[in-house]
Amino acid sequence: TPPPRVVREGTGAVLAFLRDLRGGGALCHLVKVVLLGDQRAGKSSLADSLVRGRPATRPADDRTVGIEVRRWPLGAGQELVAHIYDAAGHRVYRASHGAFMSPEALFLHVVRSDAPAGAAADAVLAWLEAVQQEAPGAVMGVVFTHADLLADDGERDQRQQAVLARVQAEVQRQVRAVDEAMRRAEAEGAFEADTAWREKQARRDAALEALDRGLAVWQETGAHSADSAAIGTATD
Repeated sequence: TPPPRVVREGTGAVLAFLRDLRGGGALCHLVKVVLLGDQRAGKSSLADSLVRGRPATRPADDRTVGIEVRRWPLGAGQELVAHIYDAAGHRVYRASHGAFMSPEALFLHVVRSDAPAGAAADAVLAWLEAVQQEAPGAVMGVVFTHADLLADDGERDQRQQAVLARVQAEVQRQVRAVDEAMRRAEAEGAFEADTAWREKQARRDAALEALDRGLAVWQETGAHSADSAAIGTATD
């Protein structure tokens, strides 16, 4: 059955929809962006800024209820459109967020630049775990807001790097813990060493080596860059 938006476009759109179904598929010009983070982190202001194409802020007492979906056309004359899911930061709403998480989405965790590094890192890691439970393999990034509240760019960079360093260290610790557990199980004969398993071992070892290289580069450059693709592969 054609969805309501197709029906509203008329008979031609309905027929095109049915032809696409018969052909086995159709092009999708939608991308999904999910904004996550604590309350008053600036998620709604970020969504407004993206949609309007200029900086925009909301009043301090503004509150998102549940989740708001915004439509963001990506450039004049282009078919590509992003749907921004602005998820409420209050804990009472978080139980419902899983219904909107899907592997093909881009998840952005919004963090205040003036937040304590430990608390900010813990929040990012908590959302990282929640996202990977609901949408394994999904891509997740971090967006820092409220940088204007800091003294200068140096303090901004220092605070942001401290948060990312804590997150990276914990991700690496978890990856290593899983790797060690798997190697112990292999040594005890818990897995049958067939060809398929050896291929998985090789991919795992390659991913861990890439993780080490990426983290080394990230640390040498002052936490400004990292091999995020390698880190994502290693943590899958």
